[in-house]
Amino acid sequence: MTKILSWNQRIDQLADAHPDKPAIIFIPVAGEHRRISWRELDKNSNRIARWMAARGISADSRVAIGLFNSPEHYFVAIAAWKLGALVLPLAGNAPARERKSMLDVFCPSLVIAGWGNTDWTTFSAAEMMSESASCDSSKLPDVIPHPGKAIGSGGSSGQPKVIVYPHPWAFDLKRLPPGSPDLGMRPEQVYMVAGPLYFNSAFTVSNRALFADNTLVVLGRFDPAKVVDAIEHYRVENFFLAPIHMKRVVELPGVAERDFSSVESMFHTGGPCAQWLKRAWMKLIPPAKVLEAYGTTEGNGITTVRGDEWMDRPGTVGRPQGCDMRILDDTGQDVATGEIGEIFMRSHAVGLTFQ
Repeated sequence: MTKILSWNQRIDQLADAHPDKPAIIFIPVAGEHRRISWRELDKNSNRIARWMAARGISADSRVAIGLFNSPEHYFVAIAAWKLGALVLPLAGNAPARERKSMLDVFCPSLVIAGWGNTDWTTFSAAEMMSESASCDSSKLPDVIPHPGKAIGSGGSSGQPKVIVYPHPWAFDLKRLPPGSPDLGMRPEQVYMVAGPLYFNSAFTVSNRALFADNTLVVLGRFDPAKVVDAIEHYRVENFFLAPIHMKRVVELPGVAERDFSSVESMFHTGGPCAQWLKRAWMKLIPPAKVLEAYGTTEGNGITTVRGDEWMDRPGTVGRPQGCDMRILDDTGQDVATGEIGEIFMRSHAVGLTFQ
């Protein structure tokens, strides 16, 4: 039986193994690309963790991140996890009413955001970086967050909801976390983050990729031209896009002549994908490398399908992975093949908790 590694252990391990290798390459909206080495990621997260600890953050604490895509977003999350805290990413541009309602549900011990004052203890990223600069950057005591990750959702009701991942927020490098699909990830890839980090797929999968010794290529904001430029320039091997992102990329002039040969896998979720759009992507990269996942943030179940499988059954979202699925009518009875019903899914993993 293999042992799960904590964020303390894993980031220390990777910083010791290749301190100067880039952990994050940040592509801002404007300006020069910024490289963050594993040594910098480790030391910055250690400093910030000690800065947080001086403000009472511990394994019983909750930390909200209201930042746009940036290296600092990862610094904050990893620092909090090194202390065993629970982390919730929120939109950096969330309207005041929306962010207040979500924070009131989450009740954070600390908020790192550019929102100015809130009803909760809040610091900007610049304040955090400045004040933590003199903190000790040495290794921290080992701790595994449990729980460690939360995601906000309005669901179909429009009411604020916080979904808490119930398992230890640490990973076994030899197997996937409970309920997680195989999204083509492997160690030492170049993984691109094109979508916002408050979205579950972007936040969860990119942090898993970092844990797996991937170099993250992080866009400050989605830009279809920068997506294709990044794939070519940094030889990106894996990434996630929502269907709206996919559409904007395939609409770029001359996209069919661009170099996607480095791509080993891309996956999409977050909304229905039009058949013409999926076919367009399968002309850019081989169908077997186009993966689709269908599920919910609550994690009650998921299905996956490869593009080559999809071509045999256009419109399918694949087979259940790590869950049971039934299609029921209004009376709770299974419908016959070909009939329309309501989808019910039940994960084989322990259920999620809500607030």
